[in-house]
Amino acid sequence: MHEEAKPALLPGAKAAEESSEEVERLHEPAKPALSPAAKAAEVSSEVVERLHEQAKPAFFAADYATALAKWETALNHARALDSGHQQVSG
Repeated sequence: MHEEAKPALLPGAKAAEESSEEVERLHEPAKPALSPAAKAAEVSSEVVERLHEQAKPAFFAADYATALAKWETALNHARALDSGHQQVSG
């Protein structure tokens, strides 16, 4: 199938289109603010994921001490995160 190319916008039209998109974005419903506990959990899970991702290349490079240290740290963060969830919900 043949798709027609969109004509290039003049500088003023392009600015108006970008401005319109900005106005639409501003009118989107606001996301509810996260509680401090939810923010901490989000950050902690990101830390766990980051440490895991850092450990994998060390493991595959046979740097087992570094990989193990990263995974142990990630595991400790995950356990703390899990115990925090159990205290809040339990």
